[in-house]
Amino acid sequence: MLPRRARRMEANLITRRGAKVLRIAVVIVLLVLPTIAHAQKRVALVIGNSAYKHAGELTNPKNYAADMAAALRKFSFQVIDGFDLDKVSFDRKVREFGSALENAEAGVFFYAGHGSRSQGRTTWCRSMPRQ
Repeated sequence: MLPRRARRMEANLITRRGAKVLRIAVVIVLLVLPTIAHAQKRVALVIGNSAYKHAGELTNPKNYAADMAAALRKFSFQVIDGFDLDKVSFDRKVREFGSALENAEAGVFFYAGHGSRSQGRTTWCRSMPRQ
């Protein structure tokens, strides 16, 4: 077990990394938005997973996703959002997004939550209901 100071430093590092990732995502979206600003139908899928059954709860993903959804709505995106989704709900949102994209001229996918990396492959973790 890490000493208290080391745990605090690790938590601060994770928070700073998360904030940096969010800033990068916002910059990318803002760089892409002008090119799709004239699109008639814009659709976004925004997922924020904070609560996990087998991993620690994250404080920021829901906030990041809510902020991103609000920003995209200001740019006239039809936003399909989801928070703390289990696999069934996550898959349902993806299908809904896929259907909405059929006649869309632009689409954005934003995910905030746990991710893991193993053997060079990144896996995005969906929330699992607490029991």
